[in-house]
Order: sequence, then structure tokens, then C-alpha cells
Amino acid sequence: MSDLPAVPDDEVPAIRKLVGAPTPQDVIAALMEGKKPTTIRSYRKDLRVFTRWLNGAHHLELADPSAAVGLLLSGSGTDARRLAGQYKAWLMDQYAAATVNRRLAALRSVVKAAHDTGVVTWLLNLRSVPSNPYRETTGPGRAGVDALFYEAQRDPSGRGPRNCAMLGLLYHLALRREEVVALDLDHVDLTGGRLSILGKSRHEREWVTLPSEVGDSITEWLMIRGVREGPLFLRLDPGAQAAGLERLTGSGLYKIVRRLGQDAGLKVWPHGLRHAAITEALELSDGNVADTMKFSRHRDPKTVMIYDDARRDVAGDLAAKLARQTHRRLEDGQEPPGGQ
Repeated sequence: MSDLPAVPDDEVPAIRKLVGAPTPQDVIAALMEGKKPTTIRSYRKDLRVFTRWLNGAHHLELADPSAAVGLLLSGSGTDARRLAGQYKAWLMDQYAAATVNRRLAALRSVVKAAHDTGVVTWLLNLRSVPSNPYRETTGPGRAGVDALFYEAQRDPSGRGPRNCAMLGLLYHLALRREEVVALDLDHVDLTGGRLSILGKSRHEREWVTLPSEVGDSITEWLMIRGVREGPLFLRLDPGAQAAGLERLTGSGLYKIVRRLGQDAGLKVWPHGLRHAAITEALELSDGNVADTMKFSRHRDPKTVMIYDDARRDVAGDLAAKLARQTHRRLEDGQEPPGGQ
């Protein structure tokens, strides 16, 4: 089932006879081409979920995602859309809307890659589900952030300085967790007070200013890590390689922040620190959206305005004003127009 439908030999173009027909593996390779490592990992995970669903829902024994992709592309566009609709319904019972939409996007993207490579002539027009990606924008707040740093500083092992440095990058620079774990030693310029990061949806690194306090935390971590080239932040758990520099993963950083939060009596995740940083930046800049955009590196001011609205609670303020207005009228004994 890993092969795509065969074309009769007399209909095969001459060039196709030379290069061969594209396989599902070729389609997946086209999908991954030029993508960032984080995007590739996400695509692979999403295609594995699709494969597991196919095997479970339809009692198949597909060996890997390439077999699942081959099956998806083996019929008509109508067939594929019906199958994808079943998958969508299952996803909606299992996951939050944002996760559903990401997994549907992966399926659409693999079909588009097949279309672009000439495997199919149709596309997968599958609608996303309504989602609010910014349900919670305040994060743990100042007191919560302080509690996380306190818990990290209490750790007497090498994990303490490492975790303090990572918290500084997550909060003081509002970095995303994948931006933090992707850092190498040569991306840090302590003398110049700057950091080279590869931002979300960017293809080139950019330099950002490194506050001296964060630089000091990194320096303290480097006294333990050493100055060998390689990943900036390393695994220090018992399962890590005894020799060599093993990069901490995004999942590893997520678990570290969650554990620090639990120790502080909080429910926190890495992106929550970014939320808290952006909210605090708006406070410090008196709601200056343009300046905060430069800090958060958002491309759309509407996104920062969502943070600002949540910070100021405009809807809550207006609700309170309306309630007070009604209460005053009732206290003054005003009768409604027209009597009873």
C-alpha cells in the first residue's frame, strides 16, 4: 500500500520513464523540504497520529506514515475528503481546537505537496474548526514569575543555573521554547550583549539585545557547562549521555517549567512566561503596542492588542460601568418609561 496508483505504460511521459513515478516517500520529502526542524518534527508527529487513526478506525496494519499517505492519495479527491472528514470528527473528540487544526493543516499540506509533484490533480479542501488561540494571555503574573525563579535558584545542582538562564530567556526576552532550545553556544555574544535567534516563521537568524542580568545567568551556567561548541542548553537528567553535549529538547524544557511551577504551587508552561512578559511589557510601556510588537516580534498588531485588551479588561470595565449605572437608577427610584 506504499505505492501510488500505476499509470499505463503507454500513457507515461518519456521524462517520467527516466526519473520514475513519485512515491509516497517522495511526497513526504517534498513536504519537508526547506522546513525548519521544529516544523518537520510537528509534521512527522501529525502524520503518525493520522496513521494510528487509520489503523485503529479501519482495522489496517499500515507500517508507517508513508503507507498512510499512499492510501490517502490512492483514490479520488472525493474519497480523500470523506476519509479526512472522518479523521476530523475523531480529532474533535480527542483534542483541543488548536491541535485539531494543526493536524488538519498537516493533512492539507501533504496533499498539496502531492499536487505540486504531479501525483494528484485535486486538493484537500477541509475547513478548520473555530479556535481562539489566545484564550489566556496573562500568564503566571509577576508573583508567579518570581516564584519560578526562586524555585530554580533553590536547586543546588547544575540544573539550577541552567534553569535560571532558560527562565530569563523565556521571560525577559519573551522567547518561545523552541527558540531557546535551538540556541548554540556561538549564538551568544556576551561581550556585545546580544543573542542570535531563529524566530517563528523566520528563515534567517536575527540579533536581539541580551540584558546584562540574563547574560550573567548564562555566564553562571557556562561555568558548569563549559565552553565547548554545541548546544547551549543540555540535558542533565539521568537518561542523558554521560559524555558529549546532548541538546535539551522543547519537550524537556516544557517538563522543567511545569515541574518548577508545581514546586511553586502553580500551573505554568513555557509559553505562559511569554504571555506574562508581553503583558508586563505593555504595562511598562503604558500600552504602547508598536514598542511591544518589537519586543514580542509579532508581525500583526492585532495580536498584541489582544494582550492589551486582556490586560486592561476593557469588556469587564464597561460591564462594571453599566452595572453601576443601572444600580444608581434603581436606587434613585426611577420608574421605567411607560410604567409597569
